[in-house]
Amino acid sequence: MATVTQQIPNYILGISEQPDELKLAGQVNDLVNAIPDVTRGCMKRPGSKLIKEITPNSGTLSWFSIYTDEDNQYIGNVSTTGVIQLWRTRDGFSYHDNNGQGTNLIIYKDNDANGLPTVNNNTQTYLSGWTEESQIQALTLNQQTFLTNRTKTTQMKSGASDKSPALVNEAIIEIDTVSYGKQYALNIYDPANPGTPVQETRATSIAAKENFTESGGADDGSCQAMGREVINATATNTANLRYEIDVRCTPVVDPNNLGGSSSGPQYNDSYQPYAKLQFGGEGWVTGNTHNYTTKKGGSGTIEITSHVTISSSCNIAKVRPPATSSTADEGIQAAGILGSMKTTLDAISGTGITATITGNCLHLTRSTPFAVSTPEPQLMTIIGNECNNVAELPTNCRHDYVVKVVNSSDEDDDYYLKFKVPNVGTANQNYFGEGVWEECPAPNIEIEIDKDTMPIKIVREAAGTTYPEGRFRVQTIDYSLRDVGDDNTNPVPSFIGSTLEKMMFFRNRLVVLSKGNVILSKTNDFFNFFSTTAMSESTADPIDLQASSTFPTTLFDGIEVNAGLLIFSSNQQFMLTTDSDALTPSTAKINYLASYNYNPKTSPFSLGTTSGFINSTGKNARIFEMANIQREGEPTVLQQSKLVSKKLPINLTKPTTSKENSLLLLGALGSDEVWGFRFYNNGEKRVQSAWFRWIFTGTLIHHALIDDVYYIVLKSGNATDGYDYTLEAIDVKVQDDTFLLSQNSNNYPVYLDRHKEISALPSSAYNATTKKTTVTKPIGYKGNYTISLLDRNAGDDFGRYAEGTPVTGTNNLEFDGDWTGKVLLFGFNNGFSINIPTVFVTQAAGDKSRSDTRSSLVLHRLHFNFTEIGECDIAIERKGRPPSNLRFTAAETDSYKLNEYPVVEDYIQTIPLYERNTNIGLKILSSDPLPLILNSMNWEGDYNPKYYRRV
Repeated sequence: MATVTQQIPNYILGISEQPDELKLAGQVNDLVNAIPDVTRGCMKRPGSKLIKEITPNSGTLSWFSIYTDEDNQYIGNVSTTGVIQLWRTRDGFSYHDNNGQGTNLIIYKDNDANGLPTVNNNTQTYLSGWTEESQIQALTLNQQTFLTNRTKTTQMKSGASDKSPALVNEAIIEIDTVSYGKQYALNIYDPANPGTPVQETRATSIAAKENFTESGGADDGSCQAMGREVINATATNTANLRYEIDVRCTPVVDPNNLGGSSSGPQYNDSYQPYAKLQFGGEGWVTGNTHNYTTKKGGSGTIEITSHVTISSSCNIAKVRPPATSSTADEGIQAAGILGSMKTTLDAISGTGITATITGNCLHLTRSTPFAVSTPEPQLMTIIGNECNNVAELPTNCRHDYVVKVVNSSDEDDDYYLKFKVPNVGTANQNYFGEGVWEECPAPNIEIEIDKDTMPIKIVREAAGTTYPEGRFRVQTIDYSLRDVGDDNTNPVPSFIGSTLEKMMFFRNRLVVLSKGNVILSKTNDFFNFFSTTAMSESTADPIDLQASSTFPTTLFDGIEVNAGLLIFSSNQQFMLTTDSDALTPSTAKINYLASYNYNPKTSPFSLGTTSGFINSTGKNARIFEMANIQREGEPTVLQQSKLVSKKLPINLTKPTTSKENSLLLLGALGSDEVWGFRFYNNGEKRVQSAWFRWIFTGTLIHHALIDDVYYIVLKSGNATDGYDYTLEAIDVKVQDDTFLLSQNSNNYPVYLDRHKEISALPSSAYNATTKKTTVTKPIGYKGNYTISLLDRNAGDDFGRYAEGTPVTGTNNLEFDGDWTGKVLLFGFNNGFSINIPTVFVTQAAGDKSRSDTRSSLVLHRLHFNFTEIGECDIAIERKGRPPSNLRFTAAETDSYKLNEYPVVEDYIQTIPLYERNTNIGLKILSSDPLPLILNSMNWEGDYNPKYYRRV
């Protein structure tokens, strides 16, 4: 048997459920109200400071936090009726009632045209109707906080006035060529019911008959009726025949008057008519004749010698204006052609068509659909509501005329253009003129997202003269319209018609999760989910992707990592990333990462360079950490809660982290217990993974780590006495400027929960007979918890404290001694506890150690090394013996100076035992408002390895 000693170098590795023989040096059985720190040791948790007693609305509330800057941080909630409450964390100022003055500094109004919040909105309706706290999700970007209701179904505005302008039944005919001898004909018909095609005949050749006669002229060889003339022929059921009659004449000797010796012969006129067809007209068939009379008195007949039959649809109007002149001697202009077309069309009754000449175009409109064609397409371009090429469009048209540019048979390259006449303003649609074509949306489609079904924003107004504390505006968001394209080339976001699960921010885009889809806004245009143009794809255009999976996939939340956006469904993890430097619609992709269950009522959290999430599928919650997250390949996933796998409550749903302090805190709604995880990496090696518990004097309502300060909202009391709701804060930074008690160069936190200063007590509060001071419990201290007073004033009583005793039947407490005349600290005791595991002799085995459980070890003494200590109890349990308790106080050590804080630094407390190691259990307890930092422990004892030969 040998007398040996060994050291437990620290107690910073937290709770472990492993058997004591397998625990690492530094792990414990339980650790309550402590902070294990690799630098300072196992520290007692600082007490919480009472910021303010608050009055939340009744019923189920969803809480959220807002971080604006280091001076402006807020905690708030939303009720199931959509009412918002907000408190400033630094002083508890309440904005929903102007800090108790009654004025609501949270206004539910949108901005008017002048930017003033005067327009009532439906934000409270949007925020209502949910039942579970996790159904309201918050996102803060700069001065704005967005709230998403997971129960609201999004939609587009579908009212007639909310859509793009309805399709106008119209056509524009542009004269392309001014030609001689051409008829600018139009066929107008009903495209849905064009009727039986109309058969129309047209002469193609004519001949003049030999029956030309002259009337009224001298038949003397003078050929007075000779000449050329254009004849326009119209008869019953025929029209617009035009031909040139060329009457030629030869003087011939009259055989009956040959003359004599004194006179010559007499001559007669011999006429020969020739006919030349200029335009074949309508209704003329072979065999038809037309009698003509020339201006010189000649008359004759032409005959149609051939014709063609033309088939056309024109059940609304057959527009057949006269053909243009066939000779260059007559000038023709586009204006005259258009005028002739308009006159002819206007003369047709019952068409319902209004014709307007604009530039070198004829515009037609009708209340019901119609289509226009022409038998002479080389003369004019006809545009209805579609065209094949933008080059076909005229430069003079009706303002707001909309046309679809088809381009090809592929629908993906279609787009819409609208004609804009400059400086028209609010002129009606009958305004015509020169202008340009601009891209626009298809007619009569939904173009506006219904903002009343979309997330709302809370906007902070900076403090000013009118509102010295500032105020908040709760507003709907004006989302950009669908200004171009249609449902194929610029579809509505895939979240329309579904609920939204989460809003996030990634790569300068607003991200929306809905069902299995990830939708990203345009770059730098957070409220625009539509493309800039339907003609081509832009790198800034929105991104709309779906996560492919064999499981039913609803994406609930995500967190940004170096490789991309890590996205969580209830049973899988995905990565939104890109192989390019830029995240664009063509480069973005969603990769499968892993298949771990995730609690969608929680949020994933960042642990610095890694990410964590909560799994709640078993009897206890599990905490997973995901590392080595890359664009390709599966990540490394570790279950960090393995050491406390049977201890973590299943209802942990409230994670909050401080990456700077390497701290994760997990809370369960309605529990007085908060679980903590402290970690520390030295390069790539993690040297600390410590679990611990914090127990508070009330049940958790909400908590958040903001700028290294832990804010917590607690509920205390009972149904009989009523409940208190308090906003409290714990500064988890180990920095001098956070401490409240100072002397010389040392600073100490206050170890009282919910502590606050109370005014100096009057002398009447002290009873000289009983030597007790009576203090009335302030508002906010319901509950059966021990309350202490602490004197932080310089002087003889600096650091003096006392525990109060309730006075039966009253709201008073009695404290031993005279506590009058000073400002004191008042608060609940903070109960620190560390359960020391069984001590074994350990031996190094490579880079690990092995406990010798087969040997005999009798512990003589334990030497606990404290960096700082005021008071503590060391509870010892021995098998077969009554438990014992050793109380150590700094006052008994006679080692601190008068008028100084009763704290001993670098102190070693020796505990005599003389007991077998497996027969004892030790706890270190501290409930006083004084510091305690446990550094290490050395033990001494008799060790008998029992030299059995191992086989």
